[in-house]
Amino acid sequence: MLVEKLKRMKWDRLFEVGCASGPNLYLLYQHFPEKHFAGVDVNEEAIKTAKQLLQPKIYVGVQEAGDLYLGDNGTDVILTDMTLIYIDPSKIHQTIKEIYRAAKKYILFCEFHSNSFFKRWGLRLATGYNAYDYERLLEKHGFREIEIEKIPEEKWPGGEPQKTFGYIISAIKI
Repeated sequence: MLVEKLKRMKWDRLFEVGCASGPNLYLLYQHFPEKHFAGVDVNEEAIKTAKQLLQPKIYVGVQEAGDLYLGDNGTDVILTDMTLIYIDPSKIHQTIKEIYRAAKKYILFCEFHSNSFFKRWGLRLATGYNAYDYERLLEKHGFREIEIEKIPEEKWPGGEPQKTFGYIISAIKI
């Protein structure tokens, strides 16, 4: 689904926040070898593995999601994949502001989403993961043309909480 979304966007540079050991970057590079990729993660061991697998073609480094070492409009696309589920609700607005600052054109999230406060709170109590109302959150921070697409169970087998909360979210920075 990420590849299909990226095919419909005009971009040259993609930066993944929370890249872990780099599986998305590797996959996307296979589909878009002419593009430029980079990623960061807080897990130093994951980044060591990513460096062995991806460098020198793809830069990866250790960094927090809420403090990106990118200039303003530093990359065409910012990607997250099950990264924001770990961001505490008290820090999500700062994180989205930072993503907005660093993105030049688009964001592409694979995250837990729900419009229902009670479902989001229930998920947090049951699992410790955070879901957000991305339509409201992204609109508040200046993103437009927000698309929220449910990930079909056959594309992400394995049960809960992905079955209920897993979505692909894309938006444009205006």
